[in-house]
Amino acid sequence: MLTSEHSAAALDALRSAGLLADSIEFDGALHRVPTQAKPSSRNGAYVAYADAPASLWWQDWASGESGTWTAKGENKLTAAEKAELSRRMEETRKARDAEHARVHAEAATKAQGIYAAAADCTEHPYLERKGVKAVAGLKIHKGAMVIPLRDEKNTIASLQFIDADGNITAPILLRITGGLGRIALGKFQFAGQ
Repeated sequence: MLTSEHSAAALDALRSAGLLADSIEFDGALHRVPTQAKPSSRNGAYVAYADAPASLWWQDWASGESGTWTAKGENKLTAAEKAELSRRMEETRKARDAEHARVHAEAATKAQGIYAAAADCTEHPYLERKGVKAVAGLKIHKGAMVIPLRDEKNTIASLQFIDADGNITAPILLRITGGLGRIALGKFQFAGQ
């Protein structure tokens, strides 16, 4: 049974993880919330269950950090409660994986649209400063050089942007693990792989 102490402890755990929520809905549904790092977006998510033992899973989509909280009861869990907790954890993992896939698919679609509309890069201040020439595959979008990051199927998964001063940004949610930037005949890997 969910108590007010459990609810307060779960909210404290969520806030300690950097997610911003005024309250927690213990309904088993995925809820998106802002984070301390990104208070104007909803990069955080949680799923909370009220039945014994009350439990909570959370994720910061930007940082990739996640965690869980489970109410501590006076009694040990029965075999049935342990089985139910395991089932819920598996259900939460599947929901998280599905949400990751959905978010990354949306990001890839957005990246592919930007890349298709961008002009070919023939020169860029960053390249000039480095003393290298533009190669096929580089594009220009809003003054920034665009490097496509491709997945294992050679599909654009995200984009990396380099401005004239050499500042590197990736404003589109990025699945960087396994992402490659293929330029000319070689390939290079980005940090985080």
